[in-house]
Order: sequence, then C-alpha cells, then structure tokens
Amino acid sequence: MSPVSWFTEPGVPTPTHSTSSMVKLLQKMRRSEYNKMIVKYSKQSIKFLSKQDKTTRIRIVEAINKLPQGDVKKLQGQENYRLRVGDYRIIFDKNGEILYIEKIDNRGQVYK
Repeated sequence: MSPVSWFTEPGVPTPTHSTSSMVKLLQKMRRSEYNKMIVKYSKQSIKFLSKQDKTTRIRIVEAINKLPQGDVKKLQGQENYRLRVGDYRIIFDKNGEILYIEKIDNRGQVYK
C-alpha cells in the first residue's frame, strides 16, 4: 500500500512523486484537531502541496485542520465550499464526518 493511498478516493491512483516530509505531515494531521473530521486529499491537492515550500505547506494544512474556523464561503451554484489562506484557495466538500479537499491552487487559478 502506498503511503498516501488513504488520502484519495478508491480507484484513484496515488501520486508517486510526493515528498516524504509532506506525506509525514499529512499522515500526522489526517484528522482535524478541532472538529474530529477525517480529511481526504485529492490527487491534485497532494501534487500542489508537494510543490510548495515547507512553511506554505504547513500553513495550508493547519488551516484545513482548523475548519470550520477561517474564511469559509459557500460557492455559488455548487455544493462546494472555499477556504481562503492568504493568496491560496482550498475548494472542499463536507460529507458527514469526511472532509474532502478537492482542489488547492492560487487565487486566480482555483476556479478555472
């Protein structure tokens, strides 16, 4: 089993280029500290986090783990929500106790 296989939906291949520090960080923080929700990351979000420097990566993951606190808005015409972390946007969906991080990207690119 791949070290990041539990981050993705069943049947979705896991990325092979993930950095070990990112995987360790996500494994340590896979359950939100504040609301005890299980957080699952899409392939795109893991790839985006792996390209970021360590401080940015930690800042984004900590903001995700503090949900529902933070700058959260419901997206118009969709069932998804948006979390703002500086110039980064995190698109996520909440389904019961599972928080699925669909996309993480820069402010101008995330909605395309």
